[in-house]
Amino acid sequence: MEHGNGIYDFPRKNAFSRFSRHVHGTESGLIAALFPAEPSPRAQNALEKSALALGWGAEAVCYVETDGLDARELLQIIEGIDPVAVVIASASSAQAFFAAYHLQPIGNERFTALCREVRSIPCFEELMESPDGRQRIWAVLKTLPHP
Repeated sequence: MEHGNGIYDFPRKNAFSRFSRHVHGTESGLIAALFPAEPSPRAQNALEKSALALGWGAEAVCYVETDGLDARELLQIIEGIDPVAVVIASASSAQAFFAAYHLQPIGNERFTALCREVRSIPCFEELMESPDGRQRIWAVLKTLPHP
């Protein structure tokens, strides 16, 4: 699924090139997944399969490594990519996100920030280790908007 064309691609391409050490994956950036460091292949596979099952396509996910970014940089990346949704996949990435958006920490798994759907799964990698954990991840991810 395409995210856009023309002049509206410029901020997204700029975010990918300017922050290339922290932003990975496809440039469609419809779903931005925030991890402190590069996510495991298993976590990436789960996110991409979830995006596919929701109708966005496996190529809809990009990954943002939050370690080493300040709040302003993280905000620039997310706003530049302009995803439909953000998945926060660790407690430290949640702290970085809340700082970037000047939000008080929210205990909910599901909320919005500047009209953007956000899903918080603060121990994503750990949950991937068990079938019950993977089901819990899917229960949260399947609440993402569908195209």
